[in-house]
Amino acid sequence: MVNVNVKQNGGPVLVTIAVGHNQINTHRMFRWESDLTNPQPLPTNMSGNYLVGDAATLNQKVISWEVRIAASTPSNPEPYSVTIFLTQDGQTRQIDQLVGTMTLGVQVNGSARITLV
Repeated sequence: MVNVNVKQNGGPVLVTIAVGHNQINTHRMFRWESDLTNPQPLPTNMSGNYLVGDAATLNQKVISWEVRIAASTPSNPEPYSVTIFLTQDGQTRQIDQLVGTMTLGVQVNGSARITLV
């Protein structure tokens, strides 16, 4: 789990999941209470970004993501990459990245705990 700081008085927090190498993929994201209970699926906006919520309500909340990637040519090892970006007030930063190779497909999971600053 990674730790992410967001501005308490800042705007809403958005997360983008970027999958590289033109791989076929599906993904979803959840917001959890600080004790890892009550997972809530997060909606996406028209740009495909996940709306995590208003910053003031997110202290110690946890977000998690699940990305499933299918290989386009299952007989050959293929590279994949998953990069997670967080945006608040127009400023975007990378919070996680996973890279590797696969032959049939792979599922990538990750999470982050949000702290207000």
